[in-house]
Amino acid sequence: MKTGEVFSTVLSPSEPKRHFWVVVLAVTSAGDLVCANITSYCFDKTTPICEAEYSLLTQPISYVNYPQMRIEKDANIEAKIKNGLAKRCHAVSKDLLKQIHAGAVRSKHTPNNIKALLKKYLK
Repeated sequence: MKTGEVFSTVLSPSEPKRHFWVVVLAVTSAGDLVCANITSYCFDKTTPICEAEYSLLTQPISYVNYPQMRIEKDANIEAKIKNGLAKRCHAVSKDLLKQIHAGAVRSKHTPNNIKALLKKYLK
């Protein structure tokens, strides 16, 4: 997957609610993806996202869940897509991606290892 692309996951095959994840940064040399969850539950108000900014959202306002940002292997996400546990969605806009990047660096809740990667690769 590439930076800015989005995938959705389910907690289990019988769980219909999908959870959206934005690839905030793809470090292709390592096969790592820095991913951020978009949720309607507000853990951190740094980056609110309205439905108009990303059409697949089902709530008027959602937020980037910076405390839960994580590094995933691209191969693992692709396997989940192939097995039906994840679904590829349309990418976020360049403007929204910039907001997510800036928020990740600004948020006091973003894990330090994620902040370090973003600062290293986003110049």
